[in-house]
Amino acid sequence: MPCHGKLGNGDGIIVQRGYARPRPLYHPEVLAKPVGELYREFVSGVQKTSQAQPDILAGTGYSLDDVVHPVLSRKLKPEERWEVLAWIRVLQFSGSFDYDSLTPDEQLKLGSQTTTRSDVSER
Repeated sequence: MPCHGKLGNGDGIIVQRGYARPRPLYHPEVLAKPVGELYREFVSGVQKTSQAQPDILAGTGYSLDDVVHPVLSRKLKPEERWEVLAWIRVLQFSGSFDYDSLTPDEQLKLGSQTTTRSDVSER
């Protein structure tokens, strides 16, 4: 995921290219969005200004100041879009999981070899 990064932290390659860091996929405002709204944003893009929506993948009409979320639908079939959205939901739920809110018994059931997001990010 070039924008949000492999774990949805908002640390993808676009940040290195000068674009603003996107919100993590597990940010409360993003988590609150219904999947249909996420799909619409994915397909149609989100613009910050009233200018025509940029198409970053086609390389037309975008500037560093304008892109909030580019149009991504032209490169993926509808079923592939839903697969990406399903993966986004997986990342969202894993990123918002609070291990410490579990009872000691629940933590024990999960096992002692639980890997945290920070452990994975450091690899």
